[in-house]
Amino acid sequence: TIRFALPGGFSVEYLPEGSNLKSCIGEYSTQINREEGSIEFIREIKIDRGLYAAEHYDEVRAFFEKMVKADGVKAVLVKE
Repeated sequence: TIRFALPGGFSVEYLPEGSNLKSCIGEYSTQINREEGSIEFIREIKIDRGLYAAEHYDEVRAFFEKMVKADGVKAVLVKE
């Protein structure tokens, strides 16, 4: 969990949606909350232990690509 303090004189104009991903290797989720004077970002990842067959390569790769994309979302702040 990370909490970002908003700079003085700024407010949130746009906050992205959280995400939920499930794959043969595990689960990933984010939640983004607006709080008084701050933004809270909650990230959870659960990777199942094990070896994965070559035929799962595309699914595993897609899972990590989607996870990187979800980590890169941006909020928009505006000066009041």
